[in-house]
Amino acid sequence: MILVTGATGYIGRRLIRLLCAEYPASQIVCLVRPQTDSDKERSGRGILQELKVGIVQGDLLNISSLKGLPQSPKLLFHLASCTDTSVKDHSVNDVGTRNLLQAVGPMSRTAHMVFTSSIAVNDGRADCSRPMVENDRVVLKPRHVYGRRKLLAEEFLMEQAAKQSFSLSVIRVCGVYGYDAIEKGLYMSLRRLVLNNSWLARLDWPGRISSMYVEDVSWFIHRVSQCPPPSGRHELYIPSAEALTVGQMCASYATALGQDYQTLKVPALVWQMMGWILRRHHVWEKILPHKFYNMIWQANILVSQGYWNESVKLEQLAGDRNLTRFEEFCRMDDGKLQPRSC
Repeated sequence: MILVTGATGYIGRRLIRLLCAEYPASQIVCLVRPQTDSDKERSGRGILQELKVGIVQGDLLNISSLKGLPQSPKLLFHLASCTDTSVKDHSVNDVGTRNLLQAVGPMSRTAHMVFTSSIAVNDGRADCSRPMVENDRVVLKPRHVYGRRKLLAEEFLMEQAAKQSFSLSVIRVCGVYGYDAIEKGLYMSLRRLVLNNSWLARLDWPGRISSMYVEDVSWFIHRVSQCPPPSGRHELYIPSAEALTVGQMCASYATALGQDYQTLKVPALVWQMMGWILRRHHVWEKILPHKFYNMIWQANILVSQGYWNESVKLEQLAGDRNLTRFEEFCRMDDGKLQPRSC
């Protein structure tokens, strides 16, 4: 059996179509939340029903609700997580992962698990003058509870892969853009700023953000599943198609919309001072409510290079695939860049 969590999500609904093109739907089971409290969740379930895959309802934080899952699946895609950094409780990212493995385990030596982590794991590094690559170790703990919980999940799975002798692939997903993106997310927010001709969209923000088109991300996850590491070993991927500043992304949006775009230059000293203030995360996180600390953390992403990655393994696996670039996505003429979508 093939088990997929998070199949109704932004990336998962695309991945499940790729899986159904390769495997019989009767061999695929998807874990979905008990709640159908959003249009995206309901539309995601509609896709699963259309594809006729198996559906099991369960809560990753309630292990007794996971009893209906297949035992020791041959292939396990674990995409389900809490990605909303504005909320404080991210226990589903590590506790939920522990519960999932306990519910379906022990895994066999021939099993392969693909876990989607986040580049938020990398943001605590001291030297952001160069991109992080796959063989770099995480030395400093992540600056946000989201990244810290994801790192705990990674460490737990690596330990269990060695103990149970299954194959593990960890993918630290970068910034993902595309159609039907999260309304509160970075890319939709930038699109709104450009449409409203906001001066914030024209600042020369210095922070580079590794980004990738959602269709390419789902393809890459599927591709990784076809290349399992040896039993008991793990492989780490940090795929990034390109690393762009906010200014570059806004300029691409503006060009696609036919708007004039002129960058507002900010003195480098101002950015340096702002970066120094924002990086005092150990102070701000202690004294500020999570909601306000989260805004500081998000601002630091735009100023620092903490979300700047480069991947050698992406190039190795992509082969001749033509990865979509952000500028190309913005030029796609299907009406998605009109104010209606914002």
